[in-house]
Amino acid sequence: DKKIESPEGFPLFSVSNLMQIALERCKTARCAIETMGKTAEKYGFYGEDPESGETLTVTDNNETWIFNIASADCDRKGNWE
Repeated sequence: DKKIESPEGFPLFSVSNLMQIALERCKTARCAIETMGKTAEKYGFYGEDPESGETLTVTDNNETWIFNIASADCDRKGNWE
């Protein structure tokens, strides 16, 4: 699966963009975590501050997940866990 970037080669998504996509597409916390992570891997993630990452708590009626993501300078895709 080829990573897609902007024409300038920069990552396309911030954490707020990833949250918006997850809210639009998912009904479960697990789906939201997977959607945000896979989107960041494919299209790239940039933090509001290039030296930092983001942490989100995502909850539904059955599960709670912690989403950690940071920019990866070497290949410009997001590192998430």
